[in-house]
Amino acid sequence: MSTFEHIIVESQGAVGIIKLNRPKMLNALSFGVFREIAAAVEDLEADDAIGCIVVTGSEKAFAAGADIKEMQPKGFIDMFSEDFAAIGGDRIARCRKPTIAAVAGYALGGGCELAMMCDIIIAADTAKFGQPEINLGVIPGMGGTQRLIRAVGYYPPTAAWTYIGFNLRRPALTDLRVRKALAHAIDRTRMVETIRQNHARLIDSIVASASWASTPDVTRCPFDVAQARQLLDEAGWQTPEGQPEVIRTKDGVPLLLRLHYNSGNREREQIATMTRDFARAVGVQIECIAEEWAPFLNRVNGNHDVDLYILGWSSPVEPHGTSPIWMTGGAQNA
Repeated sequence: MSTFEHIIVESQGAVGIIKLNRPKMLNALSFGVFREIAAAVEDLEADDAIGCIVVTGSEKAFAAGADIKEMQPKGFIDMFSEDFAAIGGDRIARCRKPTIAAVAGYALGGGCELAMMCDIIIAADTAKFGQPEINLGVIPGMGGTQRLIRAVGYYPPTAAWTYIGFNLRRPALTDLRVRKALAHAIDRTRMVETIRQNHARLIDSIVASASWASTPDVTRCPFDVAQARQLLDEAGWQTPEGQPEVIRTKDGVPLLLRLHYNSGNREREQIATMTRDFARAVGVQIECIAEEWAPFLNRVNGNHDVDLYILGWSSPVEPHGTSPIWMTGGAQNA
């Protein structure tokens, strides 16, 4: 096997490992690095004992980009004639054996592109990907403009949300005070923290925040147990004195609601369970019911045999197409 200056090549069983080794330069990608990567891939691909190839760097940096100091004095003809990208990067992309980028720390610019040339990327919690070279007036020149979109996808700005719907045919839910009380009783912030690990945010409108139609002037029902209890008291749903968590009654009828969701959806199951627990704290009993998708959807949009239900929706930046669904008399309110 060849000897190298800028990379370390070794094997562990059937795995060939190419480790970038320019720690002082955060593994910046130079012509020399790419030539050695190409040679290493050539050797490992020819070795019948090697089944796959792992490309990695250090804990601090996979590769922090191209070696800008080396590139700076070069003009277009120099870069084009020396074919910087094809020397090593494209060789990885053309490798017939599976290639894996094991990324920790910075994978920026050419480093991000190098990782995307591999068949699989395994990223540590510390991994940071990006194409910051545009700030230097340089385009991602090794396929980043194509591979990045394929890797992460491109979606126009939308608001996608999960919500709890109310069936206003139910006598208890025709009272706005009851609906507001339920909204105040649910700690949505804790749901985001617990269920989505903070990878979501609260919304109070069906309109995407990026839309021209978005406005902060909407009714909000923040988590407020005292307000929820007060609204239920005003609506005539009472609990025994000093027992606020006992199920409320009105004219001898308990405030019992059924909350339906589609089975197999772990997130909605968690939302249902937490909603039940929050509601119990204000004297509302909720029964959580999971159903297969077809009967669940028929229950919601067909025979309407439901009190509460959990569904999801999304709205594009231009709201005209979906807003009628949510207006009075629309599909969700029919």
